[in-house]
Amino acid sequence: MPVSRLPNDPNLEQLKNHAKVLQCFVRAGVPEAGELVREFHPRPPGDLTEFSRADAQLVIARNCGFASWAKLRQYVEVVTRYARSPHREAVGASDLASEFLRLACLTHGDDDPQRWRQAAELLAAHSGLAAASIFTAAAAGDVSAACEWLAGDPSLARLEGGPHRWEPLLYLAYSALDEGDGAGCRHVDVARLLLDAGADPNAGYLWEGLPSPYTALTGAFGSHGGSLDLARLLLERGADANDSQALYELSGAHDDPGPLELLFAHGLGRGTGGVWHARLAAAHPTPAQLVEDELVKAAADNWPRRARLVLDHGVDVDGVGTNHPIFEGHTAYELAVLNASTDVVDGGGGGGGGGGGGAGRSCAGVPRRLPAR
Repeated sequence: MPVSRLPNDPNLEQLKNHAKVLQCFVRAGVPEAGELVREFHPRPPGDLTEFSRADAQLVIARNCGFASWAKLRQYVEVVTRYARSPHREAVGASDLASEFLRLACLTHGDDDPQRWRQAAELLAAHSGLAAASIFTAAAAGDVSAACEWLAGDPSLARLEGGPHRWEPLLYLAYSALDEGDGAGCRHVDVARLLLDAGADPNAGYLWEGLPSPYTALTGAFGSHGGSLDLARLLLERGADANDSQALYELSGAHDDPGPLELLFAHGLGRGTGGVWHARLAAAHPTPAQLVEDELVKAAADNWPRRARLVLDHGVDVDGVGTNHPIFEGHTAYELAVLNASTDVVDGGGGGGGGGGGGAGRSCAGVPRRLPAR
């Protein structure tokens, strides 16, 4: 029986109610309930009429992919703590500072260059807007305003607030403004000030409760992707390179290995996965799964340079990563062949290997064979 998936924004009380219903069904002898118990309870009671609430909670937890009810409860508490829906913030905030922040930052919902232009216009029209709060100073990239706020209270570097209940570093990382938008738009310099004052380089949130954290590093690649300076600073200050959503942001329609090289240099594919992996437990991919995903994506999209880079870091060429349904369980080599990604099949753009024909060719230089069909 397959493991069930939790909803994006799980509710602990609803899960408790599910356990209560399961207990009733098991005691009543409902066949489907008994089958669930036999599949997911490691030591079910011999007499199911004695099936307890704790037994039911354990079955619910294991059916959702967690080792225990305590692990499931811990995960739900983390999601509740970090879940945000910035794209649902009402248009036309009551105060100018909130409206500026809403317009200036990517929310992965109603993002539109017109909003960012409106934010730049507000910044230009109101000289004191950037200094209204530590959040506006961060989003605007205003060094002098940030200095003034942090000099008065360095703890502001970790304060959550503004319309999205973000830390200042997140407003900075997701700001769509650039150096041409108002005077002194210097996000990297402000980020350095925030980090010096104690900002968390792994600050992030869970978009609508999804288990893929939108970190400051994610924002650096998504909002400031034209330059790696902000991403490099965050990584140097302790941001974990095993960032699932940041890797998603890099899945553009080009074979540029530069951002991946930066991530590999700072630990991608190694270590424990960082604080977000620890928080999200079974719902978040391991470092090994993340790099396997990168090879699978490179093969599917015919990105030979990125495929070679990943292979050079010892990824399992037979791995399927997180086994995303879109890839139907195929390995990187299988996808390269099925999608006619000839550059990847033939050796990664000069990456070696790959003599012979058909199934004996290589995936970026690594000999593979398709399984018999």
